[in-house]
Parts: sequence; C-alpha cells; structure tokens
Amino acid sequence: MKVAIQGDIGAFSQQAALQLVDRPDIVPCRTFEDAFAALRDGSADLAVIPVENTLAGTVTRPMDLIASHGVHAVAETLVRVRLCVATRPGSTLSEARTIASHPVALLQCRAFLARHPWLTAVETYDTAGSIRDMMHGAGWDAAIGSELACGLHGAAVVSKDIEDDPRNYTRFLALQTRPEPGPDVGKLSLAFTLHNRPAALHGALGTFADRKLDLTRLDCRPLVGRPWEYRFYADLASVDADLAREVVDELERFAVDVQVIGRYQAAVGDGS
Repeated sequence: MKVAIQGDIGAFSQQAALQLVDRPDIVPCRTFEDAFAALRDGSADLAVIPVENTLAGTVTRPMDLIASHGVHAVAETLVRVRLCVATRPGSTLSEARTIASHPVALLQCRAFLARHPWLTAVETYDTAGSIRDMMHGAGWDAAIGSELACGLHGAAVVSKDIEDDPRNYTRFLALQTRPEPGPDVGKLSLAFTLHNRPAALHGALGTFADRKLDLTRLDCRPLVGRPWEYRFYADLASVDADLAREVVDELERFAVDVQVIGRYQAAVGDGS
C-alpha cells in the first residue's frame, strides 16, 4: 500500500505509518497539502497525518485540510515522540548557533531551548528533513528530530530525550478518499459549523450529553473568508453506526453543516 506522509524518510509520520500498515510503500511529501494531493490524485492509497500532540496541542493545518478535502478517517495510532539533537559528525552543541526543526517539534522542546539561549531556532517543514538538509550543507548547525532520522542521514546524536515531558505523544489519523463502515463500536470524529444564534453550542453539546457519550476532544478552527465564524471538531468514544446516525441527525438541528470525518477503532494504550 502506498502511504503519503508529510516529511522525509525517518520522520515520526513514517513510524505512524509502520504502526498502521504492514510494509507500507512510503510516499514522502514536503507539505500537508502535497500529502492530501497525493491522496486525491491516486499517487497514494492512504495518508497518515498528525492531528494533535500532548505538548503542542492541535496540529492545525491538517484539521483544516481534512474538512475541506472531504477525506475519511479509517484508523488512528499514537506515536511516542522522542526528540534528539543532531549535529554534523565532529561538531558539538556548544559550537552550534542555529538549530532547525518542524515548528511543532520546536514547541515540544521549549524548556531545552530556554536552557540553551545561544541557539536560534529555525523553522523547517520537517524534523527528518531538517537533519537531512543539515547534512547536505543547509544553513543551520544542529537539528531536532528522531534518532532514526539521525542514523539514516549519518548525523551525530549529541543529546537525547529533549522534549519537555516524557509523556510526549502525537496522534495520527489514517485518511483515505472513500469511507469505511467502521467497527461495531468505535470512535466517531465529526466536524460541524453552528448557526449563529443563542445556545447553539449548548444544544450541540447537549446532543452528546443527553446520550451520555464520552466527548474526548473538542476543538475549533476559524473559517477562512467568514470572520468570527468557526468549525468545531469533536471526537466521541464508543459509538455504533445507529447511534452515529442519531447524533448527526440531532446535531443538524443546531448546525449549518455536519461532516462525519470517520468512525474507526480507537488506538489502544498511550503510544509508548
């Protein structure tokens, strides 16, 4: 199966793909937009995309793309993110003045960066790509990424486990262009935009509360071109197909539109 990921070989997205698919054919993509395009044009059968991190929060761009592209979540997995500092062989961290990584990875290492104030952080498109590019003469002295990426690209590991908290996990969704029936009982992911009227959000949340559903996540994103309007994202645990239809029907009383992102098996464990 061809699996699109955002990032280079050695990125944490590759690890997520390996957890979800047996021997995937990885399709590296520079941007999230490129990964969704690969899914849309058939270059990939599946896209494995990060949506939230326990330290940095929501990975916002993929959430916007999921809603706008009409793709379907069919599985999820959790990856324990262990970040290390890479330099060119023979270099030390004390000699470095710039350090590069993906913005979300940099957010996971704020305490480390605060302890090393002489380092200027440089945002790049990918953790593994920042290590690869450093080894090929990019204009930074160090990079943050996985130990796997360091080994793949011949970089030296000078510091390990630099994330702010050891319980650092990223949640990934497996996306495809067609929906799946889903398990008998599974996690339900929804996107919806509410009518601009009093108590609309209260009514929407009441849809879940009245059925004693476990709301595991609620987030919102601004709608481009519609100032002060928002799309809400909700994840609900343990929902069967009949209950999912009932929830959507009820939610439509309060929402301009309701989109079922997917119903799929929840990831087991904490990703360690």
